[in-house]
Parts: sequence; structure tokens; C-alpha cells
Amino acid sequence: MKRTQTGSVRVAIIVTLIIVVVGIVAGSFVWWNVLNKKDDNKNVTPPSTNKPKDQKKLVTSKTYVDVKQGTGLALTYPSTWQVSEQFTPDSAEAIAGGYKDAKNLVTIKNSDGSQEVELDIYTSPGLGGACEGDKINSVEYESIKDFSTLNYIALTKTASDGKLAFLTGAFPKALLTDPAVDADGCQVTTTGFYFQPGKDNTKRATLTIRSNKLYEDKWNLKSSITKADIHQEMTTTAFQEAKAIVLSLHIQ
Repeated sequence: MKRTQTGSVRVAIIVTLIIVVVGIVAGSFVWWNVLNKKDDNKNVTPPSTNKPKDQKKLVTSKTYVDVKQGTGLALTYPSTWQVSEQFTPDSAEAIAGGYKDAKNLVTIKNSDGSQEVELDIYTSPGLGGACEGDKINSVEYESIKDFSTLNYIALTKTASDGKLAFLTGAFPKALLTDPAVDADGCQVTTTGFYFQPGKDNTKRATLTIRSNKLYEDKWNLKSSITKADIHQEMTTTAFQEAKAIVLSLHIQ
């Protein structure tokens, strides 16, 4: 009887120990999983709630190169602007007279037509204007980096008849002083230039900006335009894009 009781006690102790060990192992396993889950959560980056910043739209550009007159004059312009050419070859009369009069008129215009950059290339010289006692009111200078003989210039002037004028484009540096005067001692009346001085004086060109909101026709400002209107126009995005086109002038 005593031997049987002793054996039962031993079995009970062993079973109890087994239960305790299993409990410890199971508890350790659960605790290990909990710790790993916490560590995993630490390494997970929560999704951002910030909205992405608006990206500026990239404006691509194109390049126009004159091949009709063979000058290689080139202008870089926004791809949203449109280019048109009007090429007039030498006339029979000109050839018979022993001279040339071919012309290539290039117009680069923005999408709404409010701003134009006009490159006019002549085979024969003869661009210019008469000295009319014009009075320069203001002049803005900026170097054309890739064309050392020219400056970008925007100037307002008052003619002898009191009419306001606005000229902007590429001007020969050699003709400019302060105030701006041309080779005849007259204040500037033209933006004509030789495209390659010292290399080819058989072709001349003008490179000008025309703001159609200001101009009545190709040459004259609207009678109601004031100096303040001109200044305001020069701050517009369209005008600044046109100015950048002029500043991009180079030979390619």
C-alpha cells in the first residue's frame, strides 16, 4: 500500500513538472512572437499623408535655323510658339540689274498671337530710317551672349511730331552710345545689322519684337498707348519669352 502511494506521488510530481515546462515553453514562444511583432512594426514606415508637391511643367524648346538665305542665323524658342517663313527669291529684274534682292521673313509667334519675334533677312543692304529729331526716353541694354556684335535693347522714343515709338530687338553695339545714336549721328531709327561683320556684308537682318497689344500696324503704336502701357507689357510672360528668343540669337 505504501509502495503504491509512493509511486502515485512520483507520477503526480512528474506530470506537474511536465505541465510547468510546457507552460514555460509555450509562454516563451508567445512572448517571443510579441516582441518580434513590435520590432517589425518599428521598421515599417507609415504611409505619408502629405500630398506631393506640384511639379513645374517643363517647357521644351525648339531651334529655328535660316537655310533659305544661308546665313545660319538661329533662334531658340518655346515649343508652344509657331514659326512661319515667307521667302522671296531674287527677282528677274534684280538679276538683270546685276544685284540681288532675295528676302526671308521669319515670324515666331506665341499661341494667342499677342507676341511676335520677327527675323527679316535681306540679301541686299539698305535698311534704315531718316533722322527725324527723335528723342530717346529710355533704353534697356542686355548683351546677346552668343553674338558679340549685338545687344538686346528696348527703347522708347518720341518723334519730332510728338508720337511715341517703341523699338525692341537686336541692335549693333557699334552704333550705340548714351543716348543711343546711329552711324549718322541721329538717334536710333533702325535695328538693322550685318549677320557676320567682316565675313559677309552681302546680307543684313533685323530682329525685332512686336507686341500686338501695343501696335496699330507693323510700324506704328496705337495712339492711345502710353509709356506706362509699354512698361506693363514688358513685364508680361509673353514679352519675357520673346526677349529670351532674341537673346538666344546665334549662328549654327
